[in-house]
Amino acid sequence: LIDRLGFSGVSFSHTFNTKGLYPLRLIVKDVLGCVDTLIDANAVLVGDTIAPDIIQVYRVSVQDDRTVEIAFRKTDAVDFKSYQVFIEQPNGSFIMVKESFNKNDTVLFVGGLNTLPKSYCMKLVQKNICNLSNSLDVLEKHCTVEVSGKPGVNVSYLKWNAYSGWNNVKEYHVYREDPSSIGTFDSIGKTPFSVLNYNDTTIRCYNVYRYKIKAIQDGGYNRVSWSDTCRVKPIWINKVPENEVWRATVENNNEILLEWVELKKPRIPIVSYRIEKSRNDGETFDNAKTIPADEIDHTDGLVKVNDYSYTFRILQIDECGDKSGYSNIGKTVLLKAEMSSDFKPMLTWTGYRQWNEGVDHYIVEHKQLDGTFLQIGKTKSGSDTTFIDELTETNCRPDYTYRVIAVRAQPAQKDSSFYVLSVSNESSAKVVSKLWVPNAMSPDGNNINERLEVKGVFIKQYHIEIFDRWGEKLFESSNCIGNWDGTYKGEKVQESVYLYHITALGVDNKHYNLKGTFTLFR
Repeated sequence: LIDRLGFSGVSFSHTFNTKGLYPLRLIVKDVLGCVDTLIDANAVLVGDTIAPDIIQVYRVSVQDDRTVEIAFRKTDAVDFKSYQVFIEQPNGSFIMVKESFNKNDTVLFVGGLNTLPKSYCMKLVQKNICNLSNSLDVLEKHCTVEVSGKPGVNVSYLKWNAYSGWNNVKEYHVYREDPSSIGTFDSIGKTPFSVLNYNDTTIRCYNVYRYKIKAIQDGGYNRVSWSDTCRVKPIWINKVPENEVWRATVENNNEILLEWVELKKPRIPIVSYRIEKSRNDGETFDNAKTIPADEIDHTDGLVKVNDYSYTFRILQIDECGDKSGYSNIGKTVLLKAEMSSDFKPMLTWTGYRQWNEGVDHYIVEHKQLDGTFLQIGKTKSGSDTTFIDELTETNCRPDYTYRVIAVRAQPAQKDSSFYVLSVSNESSAKVVSKLWVPNAMSPDGNNINERLEVKGVFIKQYHIEIFDRWGEKLFESSNCIGNWDGTYKGEKVQESVYLYHITALGVDNKHYNLKGTFTLFR
């Protein structure tokens, strides 16, 4: 019984006028009157005699460099047989490259392609069980976005074709692969639908960049379509700015402190500094040392500050490995203390280099007994590099140790932050001690030779004893270069010949043991 029509015999036929899925109920009765029934709810599928409806394509999108994805609406046709994907050829014709017989498929992947050099245009055909299908001529084609790029100086130039198939494109988003995380793409910009190019100026270092474009549908389902990828290696040109040596200064008389400042913020972060050192006035530099960028000073203990004036220079190295030019130099002050012809400590030194404003003047300091330094003078200008100590006593001191301090000149617009000092090494004058004993004294009130005045220079320890001719001690003193007024127990001694015994020690560690006589006149 089909559509309530009865048939007898072993075969029967029926013509359907409408496509659809029809049930079947078959009742069989044999000659003995036995009856059996067969029921099949989906027994007969009747196909249409006209082409099926057009399937709406949502998008085509590049999946990878060899594969394109096509997404579409699921068919509701009961007489469905297959989905067929056609790709446009260079001559404008289309060939089928993919067929799916699964009605529930809504995404198909077409592989074996090369998406890098070209855009692929596709059409989706629906075929029914009667092998009728849509005409390619009436189907809308959807075309992928193909992006290309070329390098520029510190820029990647990108361009692409417009997505085809949607009524309108809203905008395009530009994505770039993170060089440190392969496969991770980050959005770096976007353009309106009418702009099909983008200049990436946010590149850095010598990286090769991969890009891809995301097209976004305007309205509809707000679908997106990805392009293929392109690789660009921009021409990287980067000038790393030099920094400035703020000062090079001797510390603790056995090491050098080097300080510097950043004059201009670099485009790329600095990762390290390379410090170079010379002890021959910058003719050659050696002993390069690299330190991390979070340090802004360096203490060098591998120096002989009393033998050499050291010249330092610095260059910066950024994250790209690019190096700056060399900074200005920082050259320490080397002091030498000697004796002048008139037995005065004479200081000479090498000038500090190289502040942009130069040296304003030098401060001269003398080391005190407690180890501190006392200023005893300063030069008139920054070009003066000699000084004679006319102030310090030439006796009763253990040594004659000095240092000088270079003072940076102020810029035209004075700024207290430019008050910078560079300290020299400490240098002790190699003095020569002398001791003279007179042979007479005349304490007669005429202010000439009133006392027995022993003369000495650079004597640091002194002891004198005076005796009469019978050996009686009349005077004794350990005062530095102590002298005798010709009295004993408050009374004037008579005119006579007296004996002296002097022991002394010079700053040069020369020992004196002097014995002799002198005459006292009244």
